[in-house]
Amino acid sequence: MEDPRFMVGQIMHLYFSRSFTIVKELGVHPGQVPVLKLLFHQQGLSQKEIAEHLCVKPPTVTVTIQRMEKLNLIYKKQDEHDQRISRIFLTEQGKDVIKKLERSHFYLENEAFQGFSKEELTEFNEFLIRIRKNLKDVSGKDAFCSFASKSQ
Repeated sequence: MEDPRFMVGQIMHLYFSRSFTIVKELGVHPGQVPVLKLLFHQQGLSQKEIAEHLCVKPPTVTVTIQRMEKLNLIYKKQDEHDQRISRIFLTEQGKDVIKKLERSHFYLENEAFQGFSKEELTEFNEFLIRIRKNLKDVSGKDAFCSFASKSQ
């Protein structure tokens, strides 16, 4: 039997290499994808809220937002109730990029799961949920971001 740890590492490497290629072809940095996905589902978040959702430090979000603004993927708008807060929204170009990313990742998943039955995919998903829960339980803290848990 092959070592599961080694296989998981190989699968992750292959999947992320393919995913990285897809993202780069669309002119987006891989670190910008979580922000795009989050804003696609929840427009108008502040930078602080984005950082909390993605479990990253606010300065990281600041740099990412600045780069995305230069690429015309997002724009900022002052909060109507508190002028100190900027709300972040996707531009039409940003919405277009995220739709292309979703399509590309759909094809990537089809490539990865080619030959699997619906039942096998359901069982595989259940295994992944259990593994994630087990690792989260032993870590003693919330080991993944709120946005990730919404995609179950």
